[in-house]
Amino acid sequence: MVQIVLPACPSGWAPPETFQGLSGFPSKREAINAGRAIHLLLNREEVEANAAAAALEEEANSPSKGIDFAAQASMADKEDFYQMLGLQSLRWRASPQEIRKAYRQCVLKYHPDKMAQSATEEKEEKEGGEEEEKDAKDKEFADVPKPVRDLIERLIGQKKSDTQIRNHYKMGEYVEGNDVCPKGLENPEDKIKRVRAYIEGKASNESVADQAFKALSQANTVLTDIQKRRAYDSKDAGADIDDALPADRKPKDDADFFATWAPVFDRNSRWSTTNMPPLGGAETPIAEVLKVYDKWFDMESWRDFSMEIEDGFDIDDASCREERRWMERQNKKQTETMKRTETNRINTMKRTE
Repeated sequence: MVQIVLPACPSGWAPPETFQGLSGFPSKREAINAGRAIHLLLNREEVEANAAAAALEEEANSPSKGIDFAAQASMADKEDFYQMLGLQSLRWRASPQEIRKAYRQCVLKYHPDKMAQSATEEKEEKEGGEEEEKDAKDKEFADVPKPVRDLIERLIGQKKSDTQIRNHYKMGEYVEGNDVCPKGLENPEDKIKRVRAYIEGKASNESVADQAFKALSQANTVLTDIQKRRAYDSKDAGADIDDALPADRKPKDDADFFATWAPVFDRNSRWSTTNMPPLGGAETPIAEVLKVYDKWFDMESWRDFSMEIEDGFDIDDASCREERRWMERQNKKQTETMKRTETNRINTMKRTE
């Protein structure tokens, strides 16, 4: 609170016609610093107009202007949040504005009411609703061979757990490779979870549209939260994360050095909290290369290993606040160890000469 004391009125001063007195001089008034809240209250229309104009300008200048993300979206893999939003070509490079735009477009495409209306219209036009559902199911599990899917469904019907299904001898044959899966079944645990989720969703009378809309909402929740997105991006299987460093750290000449290490610096620049310049090429002046190295030595990584913890604790399972804090401490110990390993890897890359 600020107290403002007004001095006496100067001699000879005459108030204007619209002047309202302060009940005599000197007079004391109190002014309260209300801050941003009172500013927004008094200038709400102006603030909203400026925000709307900024959003329109941002949309107009966006490199993704005119792109129909919904047309590229797919619900084939509900673990791939970028694919669900049609951002699979951008992935971690997608800006917050592009994520919001993609979500708005996909909401219109996958909204349960619209999907239900479309399904009703299609059903009226052609018969065979069961065949349509079968086709949708085959498309949903295009990466799961039918014999594998049938086995998982049968074992789920027998009340088997995911671990028991994974350890089933027949599932082991699919994983190792046989006539059904010549190259072996990849990520069997993920496929078991997806089939179970589909069956449980169907059993609970939850439509495919509802499942799709929920999955879309979850994807948006993760990708619009900076910490959750960093954890997801750090383990994004679709991003082809490559932490390998060249074994030969002594290139033959300048051309060999840039050909070997420029791609390494480029793919690791994604972890920086700021935009990192490219390493350059053999024709790049040495002064520019040194500037790049200076920036790399100041690099701060945002990489989050919270989703890569082995035998990590799920804090949502904690029965009380003390147990929750204990779980968080245990998880933090593992992430700190992985963070140190990552720091050593980046430092090794920086010391390349």
